[in-house]
Amino acid sequence: MFPAYFPADSANRDTKHILFGAPADQGVPYNNPYALLLRGHKTSSESRVLAQIELNQGLNFITNGLNFHGIFSTNRYSYFDSNLAYKPFYYNVGSYNKTNNTYTLTWLNQKPGSTSFLPRYV
Repeated sequence: MFPAYFPADSANRDTKHILFGAPADQGVPYNNPYALLLRGHKTSSESRVLAQIELNQGLNFITNGLNFHGIFSTNRYSYFDSNLAYKPFYYNVGSYNKTNNTYTLTWLNQKPGSTSFLPRYV
């Protein structure tokens, strides 16, 4: 139905983001599976270390019947979380010139400061 992404047109040559394709359906773009794959990820790891050491020592060489008993315990917990999120920029072909095979792209996302539609995600 649409390309995964567009090569930059003349108006978007210096654009630093991927120009994801998505046809407009009543002002709301379809989901682009490629864009959804690149939206981001979350990585986390968790570890817990519990250690206990017990020491029993007879001290009969000092005094008969003298004993030492000691217990040391520690609990270590760590958690690491990393999030990467990217809001895809969706485009559609605004106009196409068949003669010289050039096109212009129309940005489908909500413009900054605008109250128009937001992209639909499933």
